[in-house]
Amino acid sequence: MPNVLMSVVAVAVDQSNNSPIVILRDIEDRFAIPIWIGLLEASAIQIELQQVAIPRPMTHDILKTTIERLGGRLVSVEICDLRQDTFFATLNLEQDGRSLTIDARPSDAIALALRFRAPIFVDERVAAEASRPDLLERLKRNESATTGEGGGAAKRQGESGTESAEAQEIIEQLESGVEPKWKA
Repeated sequence: MPNVLMSVVAVAVDQSNNSPIVILRDIEDRFAIPIWIGLLEASAIQIELQQVAIPRPMTHDILKTTIERLGGRLVSVEICDLRQDTFFATLNLEQDGRSLTIDARPSDAIALALRFRAPIFVDERVAAEASRPDLLERLKRNESATTGEGGGAAKRQGESGTESAEAQEIIEQLESGVEPKWKA
């Protein structure tokens, strides 16, 4: 099944259980996917999105440096499955002309993709199953209200400037009494 190119729209906190959420959106405005993640991974993603300079490398920075020093590169990440309310992902690497696929949690895969400026893909079946049409519409309305334009494709990863107030508004709208279904 084909893959869908996604970007990171926001990282926010689900107020009902204080769990961080990363929100992915495809560039064609067909899917919006919330993924509940861990606090450390949320921090790693947010630090990279906001280009915050930190004095010492975080785990994802160390892994990026290690891959590069071993002559490898991250080609892409793919969120490839959703089983029993848990997402699964792979890191797609190249080293010395060889392709390597490594199992990863989606949150770690996203944090690495942002550091490498690598594309984030979601299997189309997974995107269709996990997407929240109500969230997509809210994202479009918020974007339209913010920019004064209609709809539009999501910003590409690394360019996300979503302020926490906007992200919190999205999360508050997302909650609507529904417990989180998916996790990384």
